Amino acid sequence: MKKYTEQVVRIIKRAKRLAKLKKHFYVGTEHLLLALMEEENATAAAILKEASLGKEQLLTLIDKLIVPGEKEEESDYLFTPKAEEVLKNAQVEADFYHKEKVGSEHLLLAIVKEADCVASRLLYTMG
Repeated sequence: MKKYTEQVVRIIKRAKRLAKLKKHFYVGTEHLLLALMEEENATAAAILKEASLGKEQLLTLIDKLIVPGEKEEESDYLFTPKAEEVLKNAQVEADFYHKEKVGSEHLLLAIVKEADCVASRLLYTMG
């Protein structure tokens, strides 16, 4: 069973809200990354800020690359397979560092190491 810090629980919930707000009807790695950036006191947010990666820049790229749905549909906003993989790999990262719970830094590490996902491609595009 996955154990998350309270911050990561908030990040996951925020990712779902962001997906719904954008009318994407799924939760992808890009939503997890955006939610990470918005969690102000998270280690991952501080790392992204230090790297001069901004939320507005990320939002602009997401809006350019991902077309919103045309109509509002009932959806559980399920995670994409890549997002599920990133969440699983975040647990692997936490285990590697002998941490009981997955923190934002483990989630960011999992995103960065998953070369074939939207979030890592967005990070690469942003420099």
